[in-house]
Amino acid sequence: MRGSVGYAFGRWLPYVTVGVALGEVETDGHVFAESELQTGYAVGGGLQNAFNSNWTARAEYLYVDPGKKDFGFDTVPCDVKTNYNVVRAAITYKF
Repeated sequence: MRGSVGYAFGRWLPYVTVGVALGEVETDGHVFAESELQTGYAVGGGLQNAFNSNWTARAEYLYVDPGKKDFGFDTVPCDVKTNYNVVRAAITYKF
């Protein structure tokens, strides 16, 4: 779930976005396998352009960090840190 805030300059709309990230993190080791749903955050921004009354184009970048989880035992810690970058683009037609 994300929210976005931006300000239009003519046909251009730059925006920032922030929200909650959910991710299933799974380890598969030789001794044990474990899986857990982790929560974290997503933050990014984008630029949208309405190049005529029906067509728009958009490019967006997101940094997603669902957090860190210890999948180890008391004597052998095994911290798993997951984060990733997402770049996406879209062309939309409005009816």
